[in-house]
Amino acid sequence: MVPHETTETFGELIAGYQPSDDTQVVVWGTALDRDSDIPGSVTPISLGDTDDTRDFRGYDAVLAVRQRLSSEATVTGKYSYRRAAIDSRNPDALTGGDTNPFRRLKHTSDTHSGEVRLDVDSSNDVSLRAGFSFAGQERTGTGTVGAVDPGTGAVVFSPFRSDASPGTVTMWGEVEKRFNAELFAMQERELRDDMAQSMALMSRASGEGEVAIARQSTTRGMIISFPMLV
Repeated sequence: MVPHETTETFGELIAGYQPSDDTQVVVWGTALDRDSDIPGSVTPISLGDTDDTRDFRGYDAVLAVRQRLSSEATVTGKYSYRRAAIDSRNPDALTGGDTNPFRRLKHTSDTHSGEVRLDVDSSNDVSLRAGFSFAGQERTGTGTVGAVDPGTGAVVFSPFRSDASPGTVTMWGEVEKRFNAELFAMQERELRDDMAQSMALMSRASGEGEVAIARQSTTRGMIISFPMLV
């Protein structure tokens, strides 16, 4: 391999702020810068591309805020941004035995996303979860590619570009109900009485005498939830 080197610079920031017992704010971010030589392998017909380089730069940032609206309700908001760019250069494309037609390739993406969520826990054993989120991305690919002119035999380089902007939007909700033990105790008594009456009728019909019914239940509650996604 042709000697090459890579240098990296990385940074991270985390900060929090709580102006009151009901409000919390968090900020988080990172940054990465990587510069690399990518000379390629030495072969019998190539000494390697000593001038090829590839650079990467990326950034992340997140802002989150949580606000307590009451003793039962809390709203949370979050926004994030991410940028990533890869830039590859090959100055001697299609010259001196270099068969790679791309003189430069660059891909850049910017992503934005956000979310708002509401959490409500009422005193009557009912919980509500609802939220809205979005995500959008802008992707760009640019570069310079060469081709041999069939008429003159000369190498001609031309720029190119491609763009895309995908995105998604999501809304969701969930309701949860917890039934207390009193309801189950009432249902348990009704079930036990029905079973006792049935067994008594069977006992009289068969002449076996009295039948004792004993039943113990360990059920203490039930949760029913209704998730919704749009």
